[in-house]
Amino acid sequence: MDSFNSINFCEGLLKSYEIVSLSSLEKALQEVKKKVENEKESALKSIEKIQQSIQEKGGIDISYQLLERQARAHKDLESARILVKELNRDYDKTSVMLENKEMQRKNAILLKNLVLELDNFNLNQSDIEIDPRHLIYLKHALESLDLPEYNTAQQAIEKKFTETKKEYFEKFAKSFVRKDVKSMKEAYDILVDFSGQQECIDFYVDKVTESLEIKDQQDDFYKHLKYAISEIEGIVNREIVGNYVKLLSIFGENSAIVEILLTEILELKLKPFIHKHLDSDIISSQNFLEYLASSYVETLALTSRIKSDISQLSLDLSLTIDHLFSNIFSPFLSSYFTMEFRSLKGLVEGSFEYILEPLNMRIQRKSIDIRLVTQSPEEDIRNAVDQCTDSVLRNKKNSIMQELEAGLVRCKKLSQSGEESANSAQLITIVLDICYTGIYHQILTKLSSCLEYKGIKGFYIGKIFYLIADLAAYVRDFNKEIAKKISTHLQISDSERCESLRKRVSASIDQKIMKSLHQSVILMSSESENILKTHQKKTDYCGIEENLDNTEACTILNEYLLEQIANIKKSLPYSQYSKLLTSLGQKLTNVIVNHICGYIVSQEKALLLSSDMNKYRNLILLCENEKVVVEFEKFRQMMNLFMLPAQSLPEFIHEEPIASISTEILAEFISHRKDFKTGKVSKLLPSIFNS
Repeated sequence: MDSFNSINFCEGLLKSYEIVSLSSLEKALQEVKKKVENEKESALKSIEKIQQSIQEKGGIDISYQLLERQARAHKDLESARILVKELNRDYDKTSVMLENKEMQRKNAILLKNLVLELDNFNLNQSDIEIDPRHLIYLKHALESLDLPEYNTAQQAIEKKFTETKKEYFEKFAKSFVRKDVKSMKEAYDILVDFSGQQECIDFYVDKVTESLEIKDQQDDFYKHLKYAISEIEGIVNREIVGNYVKLLSIFGENSAIVEILLTEILELKLKPFIHKHLDSDIISSQNFLEYLASSYVETLALTSRIKSDISQLSLDLSLTIDHLFSNIFSPFLSSYFTMEFRSLKGLVEGSFEYILEPLNMRIQRKSIDIRLVTQSPEEDIRNAVDQCTDSVLRNKKNSIMQELEAGLVRCKKLSQSGEESANSAQLITIVLDICYTGIYHQILTKLSSCLEYKGIKGFYIGKIFYLIADLAAYVRDFNKEIAKKISTHLQISDSERCESLRKRVSASIDQKIMKSLHQSVILMSSESENILKTHQKKTDYCGIEENLDNTEACTILNEYLLEQIANIKKSLPYSQYSKLLTSLGQKLTNVIVNHICGYIVSQEKALLLSSDMNKYRNLILLCENEKVVVEFEKFRQMMNLFMLPAQSLPEFIHEEPIASISTEILAEFISHRKDFKTGKVSKLLPSIFNS
């Protein structure tokens, strides 16, 4: 073990061998390993023997000696391992050096043989025969030598290199025409060393895509876009998916031929077609947006299908295809929304001007004072109503909502990621602002001003009411559509803001509409009063008996109000028309009662008055309000004050519902009996007249 304890033992062992070559070094190394293993085995046997002796004889001193020897053995083994590792490193280094020298020797011999072939070269001789691969190596070798004495040879090699490259390229092209895949592969492999692989790929790509002629006429963009998409998809399926095995056999599995083909098809065929249309100076901004959206959607669908087809080849070219797709549309998408915003704003403002054009007023966004040219009152009113009618019709036919929907759809597809909701909110805000504070506001202002004309006739009152109600119905539907678009297209924060704006501006318009409608009802009641005053004769209820069912005034008023009430119900929802008819019923009751109070009624003609009141009651019933009907019924029952003999009045005035009527009104009615003075009626009713 003493000899094993020293590294010198290993070094001496190596010296005992003659290391004159790499093989000798390797042999010495093996001997060292063998000796180390033998010594290790011997040491382990000694340890086992000593352990056995300890067990038999015992003794602490012997144990200490054993542990000391074991420690020295481990130390010697570690030293041996270090030496072996260093020997292995030297061995590997020596092997690499020898291999490099051998390679250089072979290369030198090859270069020598190639250079010797130059003796047979003649610059004027065109048919120099030399192996293509030797030609490539010789060219590179001469270029690296860069010696003047080889200039002539280098020129000859360059010429031969060019001719050979051209020769094999022509072979590749002819093989393509013959569909000879094997020959194409052989030519391509040679041309790779001639740096001619790109020419082969370009030639192949150009040939397989030459049938892809995308028309670019402006007359029908959508038709030609679909044609282009169809042709491109056909090329991909036929030349890439269908010929994938052929592509690999020609260009090799590691080639990027599929990516190159896709780039050629999308970047150099489809992209110019789309850009030519979108960059055209002869299309409007609206057409640009429509073309952009259609191109985007169709191309996105195409690339999705291509990804799916390519994935069947166990290829993942999603990033490449996405990049090519982005290259087509990124120049336009960066500024897309600015154009979308301006386009919609321009369209809505154009609708604003078109709708309000008949009103012949200066267009402003705020309420403006409307003054009509003074002609005859009748003609002024007729012209104003005609203008409003035209504007309301134009408003109903406008395409603002369709344009907004188209813009929102495009916005969802073309906006930058995360900006869809905010952009959509801006588009909705434009429409809310211009429609509610501009178009609807000014039409209602004009209609309201028409209601203020002095002496406006009932025909125009009804027509204006119908126009206001028609506009109200349109605004109501418009409001519902806008609310739906807000909830559909916007995220919570944008939705809350737009919804708040919608409620605010729509509430303002609703209030203005109801105010105008109530004003119309007031005018209807005024017109009813005018009809009664104009057509009611003083002798209608006290003259000669004419056997009439109703007076002329009652008949005319009934016809007028039947039409107005029907229009009110037809034009508005119940929630609105019920309020208006209640108001009309109340006002009509007052008009009729006050009107009757102005006429003398004979007992003979009281039946005609009662018949008129029944007619009026039917109108009140159409107003569909029980309280108004009950109130009118009290006054209708008062017609008995004219029909009954004077002696029956004291008892009758204490019966319901007459008893609930104030004495002032009773006194007013009774005083219009024709026999009031001659029959001394006041003395019969001291509780009414003495008070």
